[in-house]
Amino acid sequence: MNINSRREEIIIELEMILNFSYLNLRNKLIYFMVSLISYTFKVLPIKKINKWCKNWEKYLVLLVYLVE
Repeated sequence: MNINSRREEIIIELEMILNFSYLNLRNKLIYFMVSLISYTFKVLPIKKINKWCKNWEKYLVLLVYLVE
């Protein structure tokens, strides 16, 4: 799979998630995407994510920046 096309897909998915209105499900989707991005692009070990991040949206923005 082309890394650039995967990045574009992830960014589109992130935009959809951040516009999602049901907060509880939205938070679960954000957590899932954070894990997926971290795993796919080897940004951070997934175990450390739980320890470091309580505000998923800020972390998600950071990951998108790192992936771009």
